[in-house]
Amino acid sequence: MQATIASKGQITIPIQIRNRLNLLPGQRLEFDELAPFIKATKAVDRNRMQLACGVLANELATVSVVEALDGLRGPVDEPFIAQQRSTINASVKSKKSHK
Repeated sequence: MQATIASKGQITIPIQIRNRLNLLPGQRLEFDELAPFIKATKAVDRNRMQLACGVLANELATVSVVEALDGLRGPVDEPFIAQQRSTINASVKSKKSHK
C-alpha cells in the first residue's frame, strides 16, 4: 500500500488501515521521532487518563473483584459462581481485618 506526501507534508491513511485500526476523523496521532521508520500511535489525553484512573482507584479501593464485576455485569446466580463469590468475599474480608 502506498500514500503520497502532499506539498504541506500531509498523507492520507488508506481506508483499509483506518478501518482496521479504528482511526476516526479528528483523532490525533503521536509520531515517534526516534524510530528509524514512520511510527504513529493514537495520542492519549494524559489529563483525562489520570482523571479516569483516579476515579477508578477511589471507587475500586473499597470493593472486591467479584463486587466490581457484579456491579458491571450484574450478579451471576449459578451455584458454582455463588460458591466462588462467598469464598472470595470471605478471603477479602479476612485480608482487610488483618490490616
